[in-house]
Amino acid sequence: MSTPHIVDRPDAMLAHRKPFLFVDHAVISQDGNVVKATCTFDPADPVFKGHFPGDPIVPGVLLIEFIAQAANMLLSHHAGTVVQGYLVGTDDVRFNSVVRPGEVVTAEVRLAQDRGERALRANSGQILPFRAVAFVGNKRCMRATVNIYHANKVAEATKETA
Repeated sequence: MSTPHIVDRPDAMLAHRKPFLFVDHAVISQDGNVVKATCTFDPADPVFKGHFPGDPIVPGVLLIEFIAQAANMLLSHHAGTVVQGYLVGTDDVRFNSVVRPGEVVTAEVRLAQDRGERALRANSGQILPFRAVAFVGNKRCMRATVNIYHANKVAEATKETA
């Protein structure tokens, strides 16, 4: 029986690097179809000086990017190498509560059920929908479907050291 895959170094599964790497930690389910990822947005990040001064909140686009990066981890997991996936669309995005800098956001991301596991193992060139829900503590802060284009190349950034 296999165990969940714990990812303490997300940069080993993603082409992204700081300051645009948002996944801090992740656990991929035994069957490889679900990833639970965490992110804490640094209160010292310059974006919070302007969004909004005196009342900083995490921009929704950064939450969507965090979810897209978690989805990309599933592609890389199934490919056995870092896959370069591109966020090409979103559907059914809802922000349910404000996320503040320094709060831990936990997202659960899975391939849309109607596509099936085989789509994750398929060759590149497809656009795959991933459904996600994110929480701060027990309070849902957002849900979305992100559409990721599975590019026909292994990420170049992974050739560099993290």
